[in-house]
Amino acid sequence: MYKNQPPLSLSRLTGNSWPMMAGYLANSISGFVVFVILLNNLSSTEYGLIVLYSTTVVFIGLVGSGGLQGALEGKFHHYLDLDQMDDFLSTSFATSSIFMIIVVSLTFFLSLLHDPFENSGDFPYLSIIAMACIASIFTSHTSLGTSLLKISEKTFGIAAISILSSIVSVILAYLLLIHLDFGIKGALFTLLITRVLIGISYSIVVFRKISIFSFNSKIAKSIIVFGFPLMLTAATSTITNLGDRFVIESLMGASDVGVYNAGYQFFAVALSLGIVVVNGWTPIFFDGMAKDPSNKRIFSDFASIGSSLGALGFLTFITIFNLFQGSILPD
Repeated sequence: MYKNQPPLSLSRLTGNSWPMMAGYLANSISGFVVFVILLNNLSSTEYGLIVLYSTTVVFIGLVGSGGLQGALEGKFHHYLDLDQMDDFLSTSFATSSIFMIIVVSLTFFLSLLHDPFENSGDFPYLSIIAMACIASIFTSHTSLGTSLLKISEKTFGIAAISILSSIVSVILAYLLLIHLDFGIKGALFTLLITRVLIGISYSIVVFRKISIFSFNSKIAKSIIVFGFPLMLTAATSTITNLGDRFVIESLMGASDVGVYNAGYQFFAVALSLGIVVVNGWTPIFFDGMAKDPSNKRIFSDFASIGSSLGALGFLTFITIFNLFQGSILPD
């Protein structure tokens, strides 16, 4: 059936995936350490507020990015062949920045008029949504930079940023929550500073790839049309996966959000394992489709590998849960 179609290159897939796997492991380990520090130094209500804050940051970031990271991945090889990479990257960077500023500004001012969270008054400084807007400013650059490194198959950059940000987050969590005992303010600053540093790092990644800055309105229109449906899909998926936290907060309170999310963290570790390999496969897929749109073998080979990794992820989830249940996690 696939006799004349080239197979999926395992060496290429491995070369793309293992640096991201290293970054993923660093993020997972640091995330788990920070998670334990938060649980042991915050009340369940405070932890629930931090969870709502983090979830809101994710949602604003998805909407504010406008799906342009998907457009970059989908159109990268097209503009590479046309020798218009400077126009494409600089226009993508400018468009994503403008889109994010509009979304963040609008969300920020609407949150001042109406705050849907009951316990938002217990959050430090501004409301949960307003503080999430501040943390989301660089999110579009993070998405764009990640996609650029991924589609150009330079995933060592993703690994380096992931490992460095993981180290910073653990150090900040220790200093601000354990050593200085800042409580929920320490947790907020840990998440905020880490996210801003990641955003700045990926902004530098995109800047370094652009020789001459320019803005092409035709390219801007093209990537918006391509990316907007992807943004709606991602936002809908996020509401499905993370929206339960807002429902729990509305019906039961922030304390129950904290308890619920503590259990969910173990499942998230297993889920992310498969995403790493999908990201390694993405540039191979787009490159393969650019060369031969009829190549279906690339799907078949990856489906076989993906199924095996899915089973491995499930076993990882069970192992980690049994390992830590009733030991370092507080009741």
